[in-house]
Amino acid sequence: MKKSFRMYAALLSVAMLLTACGSSAGTSATAADTTAAGTVAAAKTEEPAEKTERGEKVKLSIMHAYTKEEADSGDNTRKMPRETVLEWAENNKDSVQVEVTEVQHDDYETKLQALAAADDLPDVFTMKGSWVENFNASGLLADMTDAVNNCQWKDQYKFYLFDGVTTKDGKIIGAPMQYSATTIVYYNKDLWKQAGYDSFPATWDELLAAVPKFQEMGVQTIALGNLDKWQYNSSWCSALADRYTGSDWTQSIIDMDGTASFTDEDFVKFLELTSKIGDSNALNPDYESIGNQEASAMLLSGKAATTIDGYWNVEYTASNADQEMLDKIELAVLPAVEGGKGQPDAVAAGCGWFVGVNSKLEGEALEKALDLAMYMSGPALSQRMTDVGLVSTCDTVAKDPSTFSTINQKYLDFVANAENTCVIYDARINASVIATMNDQFVELLSGSTDPETAAGKIQQEYETICAQYAN
Repeated sequence: MKKSFRMYAALLSVAMLLTACGSSAGTSATAADTTAAGTVAAAKTEEPAEKTERGEKVKLSIMHAYTKEEADSGDNTRKMPRETVLEWAENNKDSVQVEVTEVQHDDYETKLQALAAADDLPDVFTMKGSWVENFNASGLLADMTDAVNNCQWKDQYKFYLFDGVTTKDGKIIGAPMQYSATTIVYYNKDLWKQAGYDSFPATWDELLAAVPKFQEMGVQTIALGNLDKWQYNSSWCSALADRYTGSDWTQSIIDMDGTASFTDEDFVKFLELTSKIGDSNALNPDYESIGNQEASAMLLSGKAATTIDGYWNVEYTASNADQEMLDKIELAVLPAVEGGKGQPDAVAAGCGWFVGVNSKLEGEALEKALDLAMYMSGPALSQRMTDVGLVSTCDTVAKDPSTFSTINQKYLDFVANAENTCVIYDARINASVIATMNDQFVELLSGSTDPETAAGKIQQEYETICAQYAN
């Protein structure tokens, strides 16, 4: 059952109100995170802004996918962005009244897209990279170019992370919230050793040849959790397809310049491998009914030898594996393919989530909203992430690396040794095309369609989107 979303606005001078739709609201004990019971409707009621000695406070609304429940679970990829928002609210409590909506990650897309369709977005919001183009075409995003260029930490940014929110004419319409490596092989080296491998397979033929050996051992070769359909796209497709097509092809798809097609031979070869993987018995039979964390749990319990996931799984692994298991888990890149045009060891990496500002804002409200967005994206976030052994938006240095979990250190080594990267598909390609791709991947893995038919359906949706933008 999906968790209900929570909305809260600051009590005290930040006026925070936490609610749960369909359930009772929780309580909290910290000054910066005080909560009270209420309803979503009540939280949405327009109330006059609080008064200060200098006049009326600016009212700002923000919505993001970093919930208290996830933060309290120990997931630093959720905890640190949430803390950054609360810190800004506390720091600006004398002049700004902040209303925050927290939405559980799996529900966030539906909620925000509905608000965007109704032209009712919050003042500040986090957004997936594949939504940016649609939001901008609809005139929903404020220009952040000056805010980025004039911010005091501009030179600390990993500036390539802005690629997904920089328009063709150079306007910046968002700010990065993460450095995301999405295609990481997590594997149990002891189980692979038992299957006869001293290291993770370098090619897909070698990997698939291991399936019968793991079946004899009673171990699943690869655990996949594709319940919400995004896992195969984010953590497999981006890097695997790039091995066949090369990055120039992908950039052409993003640019909609008419020179690349999803029916091109190289992309179809990727779809053929997808179909082959589905037929190989390498995947757990229930991959369509479990999520990525359940797949990771299979690895950590010894039921699977491998899972392929993103950087967010570092935190899940650190929180749920004992030291004995952490010592067994190693990280690797996806195997190479034969005859591909891309880098054989490329890792899909970049920024998948950004913070945007509502284009309707003006005056002091716009100024404060831009300040909040930049704060969420900058060193205040990056230092928190770096200090727990993750890579983030800025070049910040960890205060005490000796405290890092074994898996965090392995992740930092993985990133440092990743010489080649490629685009994250569902961070840069149009969201409607991604949705069609996700559906076709499910059908390919289950044997319900063939590569040529899948390619045709993806291309048909792509051409529809291209025509819309051409008009």
